[in-house]
Amino acid sequence: MAENRFSRRTLLKSGAVLATAGALAFELEHNFGAKHVLTSLSSGLQDTISWPTNQLLPTFSQPTSLDVATIIGLPEDQQLLFSAFQGLVNRHKPEIYLLQEDEEGRLTWLEELGIPYRFLSSPWELFAIHPGVARSIVLYDLALPDTINVASTMASLTNSLVCSESLANAAIEATGLLVSTSFVDRFSDKIEAYKWAVNSLLPQCTKRALVGLLPMLPSSTPPVELVPYFGEVFPLSTPQDNLAPNVVNAYFRDFATAIKAFTFSLSPQIPEELDLFNEILFHYDPMSIYLGWFPGGSEGGEVSGVSLLSEHQVPVCASDDFVNMSVTSGVQATITPPPLPPAPFLQNKIYVTLTFTEGDNLEYCEHHMRVLFNDSTRGSIPLNWSISPLLFDCAPMLMSYYYSNATSNDCFVGGPSGSGYMFPSSWPSNLIESYVNATANYLSKTGLSCLYTLNHPQGIPLDIPANVAGAYANIPNLNGILNDWTSNPTFNIASGTLPIVSGQLASTPSELTNFLTESKNNFSGNSPIFVSLGALSWNLTPSQIAPILLGLDSSIYSVVRADHFFSLIRQAKGLPPP
Repeated sequence: MAENRFSRRTLLKSGAVLATAGALAFELEHNFGAKHVLTSLSSGLQDTISWPTNQLLPTFSQPTSLDVATIIGLPEDQQLLFSAFQGLVNRHKPEIYLLQEDEEGRLTWLEELGIPYRFLSSPWELFAIHPGVARSIVLYDLALPDTINVASTMASLTNSLVCSESLANAAIEATGLLVSTSFVDRFSDKIEAYKWAVNSLLPQCTKRALVGLLPMLPSSTPPVELVPYFGEVFPLSTPQDNLAPNVVNAYFRDFATAIKAFTFSLSPQIPEELDLFNEILFHYDPMSIYLGWFPGGSEGGEVSGVSLLSEHQVPVCASDDFVNMSVTSGVQATITPPPLPPAPFLQNKIYVTLTFTEGDNLEYCEHHMRVLFNDSTRGSIPLNWSISPLLFDCAPMLMSYYYSNATSNDCFVGGPSGSGYMFPSSWPSNLIESYVNATANYLSKTGLSCLYTLNHPQGIPLDIPANVAGAYANIPNLNGILNDWTSNPTFNIASGTLPIVSGQLASTPSELTNFLTESKNNFSGNSPIFVSLGALSWNLTPSQIAPILLGLDSSIYSVVRADHFFSLIRQAKGLPPP
């Protein structure tokens, strides 16, 4: 056993163990499913999370004050300890806000909340401020990283702290709690660990959501070479390919813990892992939500993951780097869509609409979108901002901020592909109504009149199947759909009423310029043409885009918002208003 490994002898020497420790550990490990075990570890506090059946993500109670602690620079196992404890506390009432290193600024959203707060000198103070919330300690095995997810799931169900062996003594000293379960040397591999968790923990977890999180991350992110992929630009190698994961992943643990979500990391591209992934999904009803993300690199990824979940009728919400969702889900905010400016008159021009990608990604909406939105040139040209309608549930304050700070040139469109990310061609077409109905509900609540969809289940962009497009066409007030990015854009009208336009995606200023030049070469001047372009949000900024669009010949080009774009298409094609 390694020197820093936590042993039963060390625990007994600490004097922090109650006489019942051995019996309790035995009960947890061998009879975990028994009702009395869960009861024995109850914190005695009442959960205040609200999760109506017509709501895809839960609402936490409104916070009245917050204790703010920074976990920036702490060892990652400590970050996980505090993030999971934040979830235990905040599911009763949001009272803890943890500062993490975020590109928009660590205080940016805290200051927007409008909630009184105080800074703590150390996150270790949280245990004294909230005694009795945690009832025991669960240890994971760093030699088998996936036990981090298993231990985190168990801790969420038993109101326990989740610890590495090297951190256990400090946690015991700070809390006086005992170690109820250790997963050290418990399993031979990740499949055995997750199979045990499926049998022993999954029955007690929420069936409204499941969470995919890498158990460990690289300690730094190396530069990656970007290469084109079906019109979009993706990393040739992910950080996980370039650098071995070697630090505990503490992100998003607060929310996963608070809602008692089954947490795991399985690749849909590895047969044995895919089999277990499918087994897990059979426990969930249609329109449950998959939060987090997928293993990256050659062993997994977005396309295979979203395809699999679409087949199971489970929308995806990328959220693995979202921080403090157990707070933002409780902060009430009024969502008032920005006023719609008058549309331009229809002329024989090239009408261009340009959309920033990634709006389905909740963490993008929290972090990088805020950076782009702060660009000083925003507002000088019409731009579309894809945004997740599910922010209405999990972070209404974010959506309210964007709406209330929008200019007349900022247009918001629902991110792929409505009520969560899915591929329309992979979703069972005869079962699409539940998804479309949820989408209609969220578009109505958020005032979004245009959608942006992605549909490339094999890595190749496809038109939306006719019957699925027809279901979208039944959504009240839906003006149009921007469907995916391709080298050969298409135009379709669903059910004779809903325009659906695919486009081209630019990842550099030169690509954007080339696409605009191509459109001019295809323009006869005898009738208007309509061009949908995308800006890869990770690569382009409004400052890079604005000079190009402002430099266009206004006698030939007209850059318009997406809602105006579709209104003009409807005029040109003789379609009724939505």
